[in-house]
Amino acid sequence: MEFNGDTIRLASDPDAFRSAVRSARQRQHLTQDGLAGLAGVSRRWLSRFETGGDPYGVELHKALSIARALGFDVVLAQKDRP
Repeated sequence: MEFNGDTIRLASDPDAFRSAVRSARQRQHLTQDGLAGLAGVSRRWLSRFETGGDPYGVELHKALSIARALGFDVVLAQKDRP
């Protein structure tokens, strides 16, 4: 994971995404309950997301809601191909 100011670049690594979310939540002094409320997900779901528990139960739209609640824009970019 690369952090540059307010920009986080993530490789296609779910663990890096989880880590970025958790770090941003903590920097913003939000509890899991607080962020879950802002994003419209349950605290239990957020906890499982941040720890990587039950990866098949994590829905993309909820993960994106978490990112938006933390003030992130989620951008998909085509990797340069060799």
